[in-house]
Amino acid sequence: MKAYDRPIVVLLAALLFLINGSLYAQNSDRDLFLDAEARFQSGNYALALEQYEELIRKWPQSSYNADARFRKAVILYRMGKTQEAYLAFETIERRYRSTKFLDYIPFWKALIEYDRGDYRKAFQRLSALSNKKLDEWTAQQVLLYKGKSALALEDTDQALQAFESLYQELARVPLQAETQGAVLIYLSDLYSRLGKQKEQSQLWESLSKDALRQDIREPLALRAAEAYLALQNNDKALPLLESLSTSSNREIAGKALQYLLSYEQKRENDAGVASVIIKAENLLRTDPQALASFWTKVGSATFYEGKLELARSYLLRAQVILGTRDIDQDVPIYLAEISWRQGDAQQALKTLLDAEPFIKGDKALLLSRLQWYALQGEDWDNAVLYGQTALVQAEREKRDDIAAMVRAYIAYGLYRKGQFTEALETLGTDTVPPGPKDLAKRLQSRLLQKTGQPLASLESYNVLLQQVPNNPELAIERMSLLFEKAQYTQVLSSSQEIESKTDLSKLSVPYRFGFMYMKGIAMAQTASAPEAYRAAAELLARASELAPAGESALPWAMYYSAWALYRAGRFAEAAAQFNSLVSRFPAHGQTYAAAYLGAWSYARLGQYANGARLAQRAAELNTAPDAAARARYLEGLLRSLSGDWSGALKAMDQAGTAHLSYAARAAFEKGNIYFRMGNIREADAAFALVQRNFGQDPLAEEAAYRRGELYYGAKQWKEALDRFDAYRNTYPRGAKVDGALYFSGSIQQELDQPDRAILLWERLLREYSASSFRLPAMIALEKAYWTKKDWESALRIATNAIVEFGEAAKSSGLEEEVAMLRYLIAGMSEKAARLQVQLVKQQGVSTPGGRKTALELARYYILETSQREAGTVLADQIIAYRGEDPGSASEAYYLKGEYFGLLEAWDKALAAYLEAVELAATLKPEQIRSGQIRQDLIPESLFKAARSTQRLGRTEDVRQLVATLTKQYPASPWTRQAERLLEANR
Repeated sequence: MKAYDRPIVVLLAALLFLINGSLYAQNSDRDLFLDAEARFQSGNYALALEQYEELIRKWPQSSYNADARFRKAVILYRMGKTQEAYLAFETIERRYRSTKFLDYIPFWKALIEYDRGDYRKAFQRLSALSNKKLDEWTAQQVLLYKGKSALALEDTDQALQAFESLYQELARVPLQAETQGAVLIYLSDLYSRLGKQKEQSQLWESLSKDALRQDIREPLALRAAEAYLALQNNDKALPLLESLSTSSNREIAGKALQYLLSYEQKRENDAGVASVIIKAENLLRTDPQALASFWTKVGSATFYEGKLELARSYLLRAQVILGTRDIDQDVPIYLAEISWRQGDAQQALKTLLDAEPFIKGDKALLLSRLQWYALQGEDWDNAVLYGQTALVQAEREKRDDIAAMVRAYIAYGLYRKGQFTEALETLGTDTVPPGPKDLAKRLQSRLLQKTGQPLASLESYNVLLQQVPNNPELAIERMSLLFEKAQYTQVLSSSQEIESKTDLSKLSVPYRFGFMYMKGIAMAQTASAPEAYRAAAELLARASELAPAGESALPWAMYYSAWALYRAGRFAEAAAQFNSLVSRFPAHGQTYAAAYLGAWSYARLGQYANGARLAQRAAELNTAPDAAARARYLEGLLRSLSGDWSGALKAMDQAGTAHLSYAARAAFEKGNIYFRMGNIREADAAFALVQRNFGQDPLAEEAAYRRGELYYGAKQWKEALDRFDAYRNTYPRGAKVDGALYFSGSIQQELDQPDRAILLWERLLREYSASSFRLPAMIALEKAYWTKKDWESALRIATNAIVEFGEAAKSSGLEEEVAMLRYLIAGMSEKAARLQVQLVKQQGVSTPGGRKTALELARYYILETSQREAGTVLADQIIAYRGEDPGSASEAYYLKGEYFGLLEAWDKALAAYLEAVELAATLKPEQIRSGQIRQDLIPESLFKAARSTQRLGRTEDVRQLVATLTKQYPASPWTRQAERLLEANR
């Protein structure tokens, strides 16, 4: 070999060593896994576990690691280490999902959950495996345990489906003997429980009887015989029963003899009955216990047929056979139940109590029956006592079913005694409490509620409603929990759900009442409109009519019905219902509130006397001083409104002495009562008493102010001024100083002291910018300045008022007065200013009202001032509307005639007067009567035209005018003046 080849040889050797080492490693973990599998399949779990653990420990990266972990978890389960196994399966699901057994893990977890008693989770997990491809053994076990889980959950439909599916596997693949026997027993038992007699008989007929073990075959044969009997197929039933009556299994034989005996009894075949009895006694005579058991079973079967006396005779035979030795508890239990059903409760209890000391074996069931009878008799103390004894015995006998039932009934007894905490401690807070499923969970929910655990109680009810979704009583109990916590919106949601699923008329009266009561109050509490309150009141009224005798919630239903009516504004109905509640339940805790609100209801109707009567009743009902004072105060108010002054004053005295919080208010209200009586001095004295005795109370200030108001209203100005001054001096920063200033100013004005009034009002405006008296003070101040003819100050105040108060000030007339003041400042007279402002407001002479005002203003200018030309201008403007308004135009012509007459321009005066007559003559009589012109305008204008003609020296024209006047208006005063005018011309 060449030198340079040596490294290559060494390298090849090293590589060969590494390759061989790798193959050796792979073969080692594989061999170890296969060896462990062989141990596992042979049932040598301890050695298999060691080898699986060794593989996991030495070869953590091995491809067999995940499968080894699965097998380890299965072995842990088979060795009873279920918690470790469960955790191991969960670890594989999370971290070792490469195992080929991944689909099998839910099955093994379900087995563990089933063993724990978590049947629902087991059932759900097994149901999810229906679509998985599993080996035959596992698939069979999935169906078997799915059926067993469903049975534990009392879901017979699912159980039956699972067992029937498993049984059908017999036609395809033989089941393991253990599995086959279990399936047949479960399936037969289900058919028996569900009354599927036809299916039971078909199952029996489909079986190969010889292939079945005796312990499987005979129970199946007995159930088949029962099915044949039910189907009235005696030809098949009787041979089976005859063959089973000689069974070495005394229980089977006794049951068969029992059926044979019952068959002969129904046939009324005395000979047959005697034959079966002889056969039974011959068969069982060497075994008194078996014979006694036979008669016990015969007696129990007869009991369930309702033949109580015959059952008693059979049971007494069993009792005679046993004597006082080794008495079985079943006999006294049945004898006691017969007495109970026959109405002899004392004998039932005595039978059990007499037998209990002589029972040598199990007696937990007997003790539990003592508890049951105590519960039925509502003897809660003995129910708890007997239950505690029964619980100890059941735990000793390892009868978990009886222990759970007894524990639940103990808790119920404690619940009925009002010992809620002890009851909950007894029952426990597990999700699935011990005892009858629905009762225990329901009781647990209620106890959580009673012990102040609302969230836990609500969760418990939610779980219960998932289990029993169509039980409206449970839903109403859950609704009551929401109701107690004032969750009224959720109460209404629950009520809607219940109504959508339930015919309420089929509920028991207590539950129907409770439902209507809670919904009605929830509706009332969430209402925001009168119609909603009305609907709540109507529902509560119906609930009140439905309430069972003695129902403690009835007064509450009546109260809230009336309260809802009150909130809906239906005071007459509310008052009647409140009054009814007060009469029917005078001692109820809500009666005071009913009487008080009833009083207010009558008050809103104006029935003050009735209201006072209920307020008085409220005061008499409640011994709490503040509540009594409150009711007396209301009574006093209502009596004063009904005119019962003495009663009102007395009630206020009672309110003041009942509780200090009402002393000042009652004393103050007495002042108001005296005022309404018209007794001002007594009212003043009452308010003075409030100031003196309750100086620190806010009402003292109010009383001081009211004293001024009293005398102001009575127009006793000096006394009022003194009291308002006293108020301002006592309370210089008081809440009503502005009012005192305003009224004091008004009083000074009444006393003809305008300057003092102005000072007071100016101070009010200066110091109280937010006062409600500012606008009245500004109006009064403007008038005061006007009275003093201080036009500039009046204008300042009026203008400020309009700026500050806008429309409110304008609507009081200040806008017009501002306009007048501007005319006054310009030198216009008050009358002219008033008429000028009015004319502008009426849109000048363009409107009828404006023309009327313009005539008045023109008359003023022409006849009362030196500004006569201004009057003629207005007259000409009016004359421009002669076609539209001839009446006003004729008056304007008349005024022009007056104007020219004053100037002694007689020809123009004559022309104006004649124009006035001419236009007026165009009016119809009804227009004249309606006031469009003065009634005497024409005769006056004719007279003054005649006078103007006389001044012009036209005597003949004068005579003609006077003749016209005399002819048309003979009775007018102007006619007589015209006649004197003619006499003067002669």
